[in-house]
This record gives sequence, structure tokens and C-alpha cells, in this order.
Amino acid sequence: MEINVLGEVSLGGSGIIEAKFDNFGRFLAVLTEDKICTLFDISNGCFTEIIRSQFHPSTLSIAWTNPKFGQYIIASLASGSIHVMKLTISPKLSTISFIGESRVLNEYPSALNVGNTDTDMFIVLGSAGGKIGILSLKTNELTAPFDAHFGGVTALCFDTNCSSLFSIGQDYRLVKWFRIDNSPTWTKIFSIKSDMPMNTIDYSLGEIIASHSSKVFIYNEKGEELEMLDVRKVKVDNGVDLGNNSISKVAFHGHRSIAVALESNVTILYTKDGGDKYKFMGILHK
Repeated sequence: MEINVLGEVSLGGSGIIEAKFDNFGRFLAVLTEDKICTLFDISNGCFTEIIRSQFHPSTLSIAWTNPKFGQYIIASLASGSIHVMKLTISPKLSTISFIGESRVLNEYPSALNVGNTDTDMFIVLGSAGGKIGILSLKTNELTAPFDAHFGGVTALCFDTNCSSLFSIGQDYRLVKWFRIDNSPTWTKIFSIKSDMPMNTIDYSLGEIIASHSSKVFIYNEKGEELEMLDVRKVKVDNGVDLGNNSISKVAFHGHRSIAVALESNVTILYTKDGGDKYKFMGILHK
């Protein structure tokens, strides 16, 4: 099965740093190397530009908040601070407004993510120095940055209710951190050592996925390995070149599918499709 490209849009000569969907897959925010964030509406299967906004010159990464609390984009800065940007989207006038800045780390950030409960939103930053800091947007309370990974934090994600945090780092480890109720203290629950550095991580409905090289590892919340997907085993009949099979990013697509992006600009989709194991579904390529 082949998945077709719905559309393509040019953002000028500046390269793309990051592209992030909102929680419902309706909007796409694209941050380019000139630090301009462009917002698209893709709900009709095509790219409709809504607004462009110049972000801070030291912006490194962006993340969406849950629209339950209002539509916001969080931007991480090289200083270790975050900027909160509020979106107002309407047919007449759409705006991206700066709301405020908060210091989360005193080090250069290397990872950013956002999680939410029913009453609060949490911003988590990981640093190139190996620390993790967490900020509550409701109370503006900061969890004091704590040591997490020797050599630096690579990626972070929360579970559904933000009671658990998963991190991967340059020390080749996947770590689960847990806090009881609203405690500011995060305790290490397990640490899984890989034979190669993991580069991306994601969580959905009790499953954690992490990738390195050409493999995707699927774990449960106890840290037990459930399955391993090797993209080298994907057979393509139409001559699509998978390159060196190196994975650049993995993410859950819905609750029973996994999207695996390769450095060769090919994306592979796996799905459970009613079973207990993930199976190859198709590819997306240009």
C-alpha cells in the first residue's frame, strides 16, 4: 500500500527546523531557520496559510499546548527560557501574540515537550548538560532542574496524566520518572540501556516507542520490551529508495499506528489493525 502526498508548499529559501501538528491534526506550525513560524490549516487536505510570525532570534524548538486551555505555542530559547505565544484564529483576523517568558533551565536546551492534565499544563525542557526542568503554566511553579542523563537529554514525553515522564539521553538510556500526585519530586522508576544512542521517543495508551539506527523499540509502562520493528525488513516494490534506513523520528499516529520517518525523506507507517502486533501498512515519499 502506498500513501499519497496531499500537497506541498514552499516557505522560501530558509530551511525547516521543525514542523508540529496540533493535538487534533488540524493545524501545522512550521519553524524555519530565519525563526519565522508559519501556521497552516490543513483540515481540508491542503495547505492554507493562516499567519506568519517572527519568533525570538534564539528560538530552538516549538510545541503545541492542548486547545482545552486555549490555543498556545511554546517556544524554547537558547537561554533556557520558554516563550508562551497565544493563537487567535478567525476568518477575519488571526494573530500570534507574545504572552510571557519563564526561565526553566540555566543551560542550553536540547529537548522540549508539553503535557497536560485536566487542570494544568506542564512544559518540560531537557538540557545539553543532562538536566530536566519542568514548569507548571497554571501556577508558574518550577520543578528545580535535576540531573537526568550524562552527556545531555535527547528527547522527552509525558504520559496521559503527566504523572510519568520518559526521557532519552546521550548516555544510551531510556528512563521513566514518576511523581506521586502533585509532588514536585520526580523519582527514577527504571532505566533501560541501549547499545546505541536513541534519538526520538513518544507515548500513547501505555506504550512507549523509542528509536535508534534502523530499529523502533516498543515498551510497556513497566519497561518491558513488547516488540521491535526493523525498517530494513520493509520490502518496497515500486523502486522507492529507503537510503541507509536511518531513522530521524518516530511518533504515534492515533493510538494504534506508528509513523517512522527516515533520513531519506521516506516515512513508513505501521499499524496494529485489529491485532496485537504492529504490521507494515505503507510508505509516504516524494
